[in-house]
Order: sequence, then C-alpha cells, then structure tokens
Amino acid sequence: MNIVYIAALTLLLIGFYAIIFKDNLLKKIFGYSLLGDGVNLLLISLGYKFNGIPPTITDEYIGDIEAFVLKSVDPIPPALVITAIVIGLSVIAALLALTINVYRVYGTLNVRKIRRLRG
Repeated sequence: MNIVYIAALTLLLIGFYAIIFKDNLLKKIFGYSLLGDGVNLLLISLGYKFNGIPPTITDEYIGDIEAFVLKSVDPIPPALVITAIVIGLSVIAALLALTINVYRVYGTLNVRKIRRLRG
C-alpha cells in the first residue's frame, strides 16, 4: 500500500514543480493536471479497503452492523474523486481555451516573454 502513497506524492511533487518552475503555459497546465491526479489518487487510496464490500446492507449484515461497518468501503472518497475529475476537466478546458487566446494575441506561450510584451 505504501507504493500508492509514493506514487501520489510523486505526482503531487511533479505537478508543483511544473507549475512553479516551468515557463511554458502548456507545461503549467499539464502540471496542474498531474497535481489533481495526485490528489485524486491519494483520496482513493485513503478510502480503499482490501477485500471490502460495497456499502449496501444485505440480509447477511442486518443484525450485525459493526461487522458491516468494518468490512464495507467508505463511499465518500470515490464520490469526491468523481466530482473532482469533472471539475478538473472543466478547469483544464477553460485554461486551454485561455491559452489559445494568449497565443493568438502574443504569439508565444512563454510566461516571461508575455510579461515583457505587456507594456
């Protein structure tokens, strides 16, 4: 299970690195995407249970709620991740649309050159 946390931390660090240190707008957007994927992976791994059961009470667990709670998977992290994926996709689409307009106006995607051209 530690490998999942290492992978999530790696995605987070690569995303932060791209957002902070890269000058190209597309690389910054890609870093934002990696950052969101790292957070989603972390949330999914926190809610994961090995050999977990779906969070629906069946006839087997009607009398023993404690056993059901111990074996069932938490439904909140997957719901949060699905919502985060939809919102992240919308934000990335908006960022790409803005990036296209920036390229049309300035002719470059380099943040430092755009700052100098601002006037």
